[in-house]
Amino acid sequence: MFNDCYSRTQEFVREPPLPLYLYSVGEKTLNCGEISEMGELKNTFAEIIWCMEGVGELTLFGETFRIDPGDVFFYLPGEAHRHRALSSKWVTRWVCFDGPLAEAYLLACRYPRHQQNCGKLDNALFEDLKISIADTDWGQIRRLSGILCQILTNLSPAQVIPQHSTLLVKQCMELIRSQLSNRDLDLNMVCDTLGVTRSTLTRLFKEKVGLSPGRYIRDRRLQEAQILLLGTNLPVSEIAERCGFPELTSFIRFIRENLGCSPLAYRGKTLKEQKFKI
Repeated sequence: MFNDCYSRTQEFVREPPLPLYLYSVGEKTLNCGEISEMGELKNTFAEIIWCMEGVGELTLFGETFRIDPGDVFFYLPGEAHRHRALSSKWVTRWVCFDGPLAEAYLLACRYPRHQQNCGKLDNALFEDLKISIADTDWGQIRRLSGILCQILTNLSPAQVIPQHSTLLVKQCMELIRSQLSNRDLDLNMVCDTLGVTRSTLTRLFKEKVGLSPGRYIRDRRLQEAQILLLGTNLPVSEIAERCGFPELTSFIRFIRENLGCSPLAYRGKTLKEQKFKI
């Protein structure tokens, strides 16, 4: 493991009065299988993680998230977490910050913990933070606080509301396909991400696709479940998670309602029929 960390001076007294203060910035490299852990007592700051290279997984509150290049994740103060590299080399960059409004500012943005395709922390900005973090000049401290606010404001993928309804529907379909494993995927999340009202999206989606966004989400999850049940040997519990069902019982009920039998029965019955036809 290689950890390149830059922190502010130990004599820092939170002056001048500001809502946010830069705490530390750095880059971490883990080799395949290596693990890095942060205990809750050590984590007195909010933290944003950018995946720069390779693939890894983060574990928070017992839940594991796969992190690919361009993905972003954040932690709140006092949250113990664990990193593990899945690829030969996994490189992440982080920015940690505290202050009287650090947690409130981050939560006010209403970002999901894990965001995909957000981009990577800019090299020039990263070098600026590394060089300036130990500066005790009040002007520099204010400037860094402003940069933090800008980073937080621009953390999500840029979503431009398209003028053409076809483009909006296309973005909606792409978002749904990319977020099938997200348990929070629903019409409200899609509308918040695209910056459009429920009524507008539902109307345009029905005009272009012939069904509602909610029905499209359901159909895509069912299709994904069928592909994984027949094309892999994955356990039903893992397939449920990949299809956005945190509870196995909910997934089993979903399959029964749509396919008329349990997931295992569907897998066995369909594969047997295919073998018989061959």
